[in-house]
Amino acid sequence: MIVMLLLACGNGHRIEKADEALRAGDLTTAESYYREVLDRDPDQVDALYGLGWLYHLGQDPDRAREYFKRCNRVAAADWRCLRGLGSVARAEGNRGLARQNYEAALELAPNEPRLLDSLGLVYAESGDHNTALVWFEKAVAADPASGEYGFNKAEAQLRLGQNEDALVTIDHALEQDIDEVRFRAQLLVLRSRALVVSTSGRVDSDDCAGTSPPVLEWLAQAERALDQAEALQEDVPWLHSERQRVHRRRAVVTETCPSG
Repeated sequence: MIVMLLLACGNGHRIEKADEALRAGDLTTAESYYREVLDRDPDQVDALYGLGWLYHLGQDPDRAREYFKRCNRVAAADWRCLRGLGSVARAEGNRGLARQNYEAALELAPNEPRLLDSLGLVYAESGDHNTALVWFEKAVAADPASGEYGFNKAEAQLRLGQNEDALVTIDHALEQDIDEVRFRAQLLVLRSRALVVSTSGRVDSDDCAGTSPPVLEWLAQAERALDQAEALQEDVPWLHSERQRVHRRRAVVTETCPSG
């Protein structure tokens, strides 16, 4: 009994270290810890799920699916295993199978925000942004203290032309706890995009003094958001294209209302 408790305690520490490394994007360290756990206990669910997610992030769908299936075999009541299978299917473009797995997982965990968010992604990727937004709103409502779910909600709002609502969603999300640096960086990039989109049609050549300065200030805020994102993560997606978007928009404003 004592030996079993010591093993469980040791495994728990290794899982914590592995999960921490996975959140930080250190896949090599995470894999090392997960495998140490499986060497001691081949059916340890957290390690099976962790390795599945690790390979999913590492774009190795076959190995990811293998571990998620093993996870589901040893713990059929654990919603995470089905979520993993759904995420692999979604990455491969099989939205029907992805939705099937997510919905089955949701029966096991009806208000789990990660599943609500994942279902939203399935609809967003099929172009149904109205339905996607409903699921994203449910995810945010299920865990309002977590900033991660705000990104997808805000992106859906932008797709639907709800620019001001998107900015509110982004700013609220940035005020919350965000475990993964990449999510905060992506939210900052999305904030830049929302600010630039919001400047459209706001400059009046007959009232440059009244309309140009506020727009230029929004563009300055957009650029600051990108600087903050780059300081967090140098290779954050869309950073370069969003910088170009800011520069192009500023050029249009200054051409419409030349200074001096």
